[in-house]
Amino acid sequence: MFSIVIPLYNKIGFISRALDSVVSQTYKDYEIIVVNDGSTDGSEKIVENNFGEKVRIINQKNQGVSTARNTGIAHAKFPYIAFLDADDIWHPDYLNYANKAIKAHNYPGILGADFIRFKSFEDLELPNYPDVDVVPVRNYSISEFFNKTINHTLIFTSCIVMKKEFFETNAGFDAPLKFGEDLDVWFRAILLYGKLVYLQKKLVYYSREDLSAATKKDYLLEQTLIPKILSDDFFPLSKIENPKDVKAFKTYRSKWICLGMPPIYRLKENEASINQIIPQIGTKFFIYKWLYLFPFKFTHKTFKSKYPHKMWVKYLKFCYRCF
Repeated sequence: MFSIVIPLYNKIGFISRALDSVVSQTYKDYEIIVVNDGSTDGSEKIVENNFGEKVRIINQKNQGVSTARNTGIAHAKFPYIAFLDADDIWHPDYLNYANKAIKAHNYPGILGADFIRFKSFEDLELPNYPDVDVVPVRNYSISEFFNKTINHTLIFTSCIVMKKEFFETNAGFDAPLKFGEDLDVWFRAILLYGKLVYLQKKLVYYSREDLSAATKKDYLLEQTLIPKILSDDFFPLSKIENPKDVKAFKTYRSKWICLGMPPIYRLKENEASINQIIPQIGTKFFIYKWLYLFPFKFTHKTFKSKYPHKMWVKYLKFCYRCF
């Protein structure tokens, strides 16, 4: 049923517990594919020594997480791909609930699950769900998903299950993207399939421990999803029948870009590309982007400090909730 794809790059302190959470699943119809993306810390040896034949390891030179995931997908033999990052973990009943939801909801194209963020694995307590036959599920339409997720993050990589056929007929993970490469795929899938089937139980646990995580780095604008999601080639919105869904996606897109701009301003190299992007966000969202209308030098200096960045994000989230 499930091909579990785990990209691995220098996660020697985390990979064993991620794999432990997989081999402890109560549902057993799966394969585990670990794509070692040129690790230099011996992470792959931990997998080989501790998990042996339970895991298929594919070794490749370091090419980034997107290429690693694409490699895993290409080698998958089951109809559904379950993604798991090497520092995250699953509840033992995660795949069991996912299997039941998939069968009960006419084999959807994309499925997500609720999750918990944690900073200390030692302090993490997994919920006890005694009745695995009760699968609380919500079907989010396109508009419902994009209207909600701007204020409450619904999904991230390790809580996503997708049909393999999506990657056979659509572009997979975009290797040049270093930030937002996962959202690129999830958004295109939800727009294509018209909904997200969502498990309303906290079944996935998102680690905030690794200080080298991609979310803590700065990138060139062209290395992020921002220019791509604004392009006409991102997804043919004319295929979406409900104008309400199109409007919700465009509104979300503008708000999401405004939230994501502060780290982009921290690099002086982004000045020219930022000046091209800002006019594309849309003038009706002035209260969300007024700070970006100041000269680059001013905004660059503002966001070099963590405190103004933090306050700006809080301001935007307040505006999104109220307006």
